Amino acid sequence: NQFVITLYQLKNEIFIGNQKFLITDFQKKVWDKLYTKKFLGISAPTSAGKSFIILLKSIEFFCFSKSR
Repeated sequence: NQFVITLYQLKNEIFIGNQKFLITDFQKKVWDKLYTKKFLGISAPTSAGKSFIILLKSIEFFCFSKSR
């Protein structure tokens, strides 16, 4: 069902600058926790997207953070 797919995509969209990224549920949980935690341990199987989500968060922080 296209409606369900659209809702899922909206739930897992993040924006860095004006660029949109569609991430997995696991990556979204990590993304959200990185806003509230000073330190975060991440454990997941290979290919879960750990490095990718950390890279995106780093780009956001260094390029778009106003509080640096």
